[in-house]
Amino acid sequence: MKKIVFVLFSAISSLYAQKKDIVYRIAFDSNPVVGYSYNVNLLMLDEDHHYVFIEQKYISKKMARKNIPFITLKEKGNWSINKDTLKIVNEENKMESRFIIVDDKRIVFVFNNEDKSGYYWKKIDY
Repeated sequence: MKKIVFVLFSAISSLYAQKKDIVYRIAFDSNPVVGYSYNVNLLMLDEDHHYVFIEQKYISKKMARKNIPFITLKEKGNWSINKDTLKIVNEENKMESRFIIVDDKRIVFVFNNEDKSGYYWKKIDY
């Protein structure tokens, strides 16, 4: 009886252990005309093709190290990959964003369907 319970428990736990999300991160300084902010953005892609985008703005890098955000925005939606393009679609307003997959560790944001951003999103292990 104990062996059967152990086998069932290990089979169920291995199913959950194999599910892994992909997380990309970007951090950059923002120097608008008025004010300064340090931004940290996370893009978490689930295996079931749902994503969560978290944008955090900090007043300074010191506040970012202490993890005290000034503003936090969260967005959810669906994602899909076509060749080397990652497409995310927001659930609320159906707005579409695209990223180009540079390699297995980096992606870059595409705006106006042709221009690349100068900042790379890096894949992180958690």
